[in-house]
Amino acid sequence: MKSCCIIPLSHLVQALGPEVEDVQAIFRSVARKTPAMQTKLDKCLNKWNQLWSSSHVYIERLKCVEIVLTGLEEATTVVSEFELKLASYEELPSNVEALQVVSFMNTSWQALSSSLMMIIMTTMVHCCCRHHHYYY
Repeated sequence: MKSCCIIPLSHLVQALGPEVEDVQAIFRSVARKTPAMQTKLDKCLNKWNQLWSSSHVYIERLKCVEIVLTGLEEATTVVSEFELKLASYEELPSNVEALQVVSFMNTSWQALSSSLMMIIMTTMVHCCCRHHHYYY
């Protein structure tokens, strides 16, 4: 849910970009630069780079969460549909052909639920591995 009062982190970081560039331009225009001034600029730029990197990691993590949640919603829908179909059988049929259909549906449901879980787990691992270097 997006609120009209919440400004996304990426917009805040992007809004600071021109200010950082202005600081660099002002520093370049200073005729007599001292080592202390250079140190302060370096610290400022290092903090800026950390903030920029962190905001992008955060955005990518949110995208991964969105992908996983979408996958879970789709999996839940499919499982619910199969549950409804299985629940519609109040009694198991007595003939072999009808029992084979029920058995096939049950096997299909198990295979599909396993496949969905693998897709979700693969997506989660992919998202985590894509940003693994940021964790350490």
